[in-house]
Amino acid sequence: MRISAPVAYILLYTALYAAFGVASPFWPRFFETRGLSPQEIGIVLAAAKVTRLLAGPTLGCLQIEQVRCALLSQFVLHWPPHGPPLYCGCTRSRCCFS
Repeated sequence: MRISAPVAYILLYTALYAAFGVASPFWPRFFETRGLSPQEIGIVLAAAKVTRLLAGPTLGCLQIEQVRCALLSQFVLHWPPHGPPLYCGCTRSRCCFS
């Protein structure tokens, strides 16, 4: 039996959030057994939140740049021989935040 894409998507996110919900109350105790102070535990948990917060927009921006460059390169391939040169400006180090 094949599961449809929307149902698979819902099941995936249900499993991810359920796993995070089950594990998250135990993270502070886990880090405490590793010898971290309460301040260090707060920094570790905050760093994880900040990483998740910034990863989505950053990766989305890079994907948009790649798609834009791919579309422009296809346009350039079909440009007349003496047409204007186009440069998309896509670099891996440049993103929406710069």
